Amino acid sequence: PRAGQITDRALLGIHPSIPLPSIADPSLSPVLPLYIPRDIDADVRTWITAHHQSGGFLLLAGPAAAGKTRCAYELVRDMLSDWPMFMPSTPAQLTDYIHANRSPEKLIVWLNETQNFLGPNGITTATVRRLLASPQPVIIIGTIWRQRYDTLIAPPDTTTPADDTISVPSRDAREILTML
Repeated sequence: PRAGQITDRALLGIHPSIPLPSIADPSLSPVLPLYIPRDIDADVRTWITAHHQSGGFLLLAGPAAAGKTRCAYELVRDMLSDWPMFMPSTPAQLTDYIHANRSPEKLIVWLNETQNFLGPNGITTATVRRLLASPQPVIIIGTIWRQRYDTLIAPPDTTTPADDTISVPSRDAREILTML
């Protein structure tokens, strides 16, 4: 679907809002309430404008339920509404899509809760680089809790013996999150 066509809060990963009181204005939507602009909106708009032709990876990090996903959705809907949007639910879906579509048209890849796409059997640095090297612009948009981001980009623990089954996913996660 095109980004402007998607309105299902749950499909996007937007947490439910606090229930409206019974005396609330009946024209307000209990499903997807009015958007309250965030301080970061201007910076994200500037980023999207700068990457509209080239593509890139935008990652919003912050506390749980701070509005990261809603912020990303509102700006995508406003600025990239005619772009196709791919919302994989697993790393394998994203990898399979990339292998099946060697040169996708302009595309938004929606990685809400990005940490779920990293780690063992997660997406690789090569997959992300392949997406971003597409001849058409691909914008990857992800969200992540700040503490998970900090944990994933931390240098490996060198006090314990190296184990490739652990270090390789950590290396990919660190490289993906720091290539922004």
